[in-house]
Amino acid sequence: MRIPFTLVFPVIAVLAAAAAVWAGPNYALAGPAVVIAVGAAALAFFEVVLRTDRGPVVPAPRRLRYVPGVQDLFLAGYAGRPEIVGLLDQIDREGDHPDRPLPTPAELARLGEMSDPEFLQYVRERLDALEGYA
Repeated sequence: MRIPFTLVFPVIAVLAAAAAVWAGPNYALAGPAVVIAVGAAALAFFEVVLRTDRGPVVPAPRRLRYVPGVQDLFLAGYAGRPEIVGLLDQIDREGDHPDRPLPTPAELARLGEMSDPEFLQYVRERLDALEGYA
């Protein structure tokens, strides 16, 4: 039967500490026993630290290199139209019309049914209104 290696350093540390206490005022025996006890305890600690499973390494989350902009909303076609209208409404609320209501589902559906040139004309008219040209 073999003693597991992980028990060797703690046993040496305990025995050396007991020897240091037993030596009492005899510093010729107590000094080396204390050094051996502290060294064995340190080795036991480092052995535990080195053998501890730190779990799977989780990679850091990747940062987005590209943030979609308004141009991407226009390229998205029908799917981007509610976001475009939301941005226009947000600009309008932060400007002269803080009480502007949210678009109704019927209004969003009507904007979604517009052809691309009609929707672009709607956006131009909204921008002109926001800039004070209309």
